[in-house]
Amino acid sequence: MPRIFTEEFKKDAVALVESGMSQKQVAADLGVSKTALQTWVRDARYQSHGMT
Repeated sequence: MPRIFTEEFKKDAVALVESGMSQKQVAADLGVSKTALQTWVRDARYQSHGMT
């Protein structure tokens, strides 16, 4: 069964990556797949530039 993550959780994970932690380490620490984290980081970067 897929896990559902809140928007706040995703934002916190992205903030950790943006603070300098590696995506691999953040994914391991939070127990999420690296692919999911990469998607959240990409989406956050798009949103920061006004894209959806």
